[in-house]
Amino acid sequence: MALDFDSGNPNLPRGHAIIYFRARYDPETLLAIYAITLPIAFDFSKFVPPFLTAHLAADPMKELKAFSLPPVPEQVESYEYLQRLSDSRADDLVCGGTVPTNDLPEMMQMAGDAVQEYERLWTESQPQKTVAGAVAEPSAVEESGDQSFNVNEVLYGLMNESDRLQELTKLVGKLRFALDGKDSALQEETCDDIVAVARHMPDNYDVNKLLRAMIEADPAKGATLTQLYLDRCYRLLEGDEGGVRELEERIRSLEADSN
Repeated sequence: MALDFDSGNPNLPRGHAIIYFRARYDPETLLAIYAITLPIAFDFSKFVPPFLTAHLAADPMKELKAFSLPPVPEQVESYEYLQRLSDSRADDLVCGGTVPTNDLPEMMQMAGDAVQEYERLWTESQPQKTVAGAVAEPSAVEESGDQSFNVNEVLYGLMNESDRLQELTKLVGKLRFALDGKDSALQEETCDDIVAVARHMPDNYDVNKLLRAMIEADPAKGATLTQLYLDRCYRLLEGDEGGVRELEERIRSLEADSN
């Protein structure tokens, strides 16, 4: 099943999404589910009575990795409502196609297929580990199929935008310390955390560019660019459009000097 991302990045899903469908015979009618990928998979059979466990042995939901609520798409008031909701919660907004509103089993099946596909995209986006003590390039992190896992993912998903930005600021300081001390293990751990936080932040925060700036060959220039990108994040959070434009001009000027 193909999913179309109206908001968010299919190569870097946030792990939580509003997935909507259009009614097959009335495209103006929208129905939606809320999909969540679990950072820690668990055996669902542990939570059912023993006499039912045997029936779950071959059930694909035995190991629960993702789910949706409601399990069947429910009608929503408008597309604009979904946009506002996804923006306010920093959710991905994803179109799952059309559904027949008169066929409940097929609607449930399509919702399940959409959740599985979203979970697949999220799993494939998980950061790869750094090798030979070097910090992995953010682009390589995004495209990796490595199934390595960041245990802080669920915490970042529960934070609001301001808290995530404060966490990003702490991680930037932590990574700078690791780079200065040539601590490859700490570099690896902190890069993974920064990529995980980025999955839960709006795309226009450009956290990947901030991370690239940190691993600049020229430490002085990298430190300056990093601070500019971080300041820009705070201006975006405050809605300071003038401040954002000023910082973007300074970033472009500094980056052009190296070309």
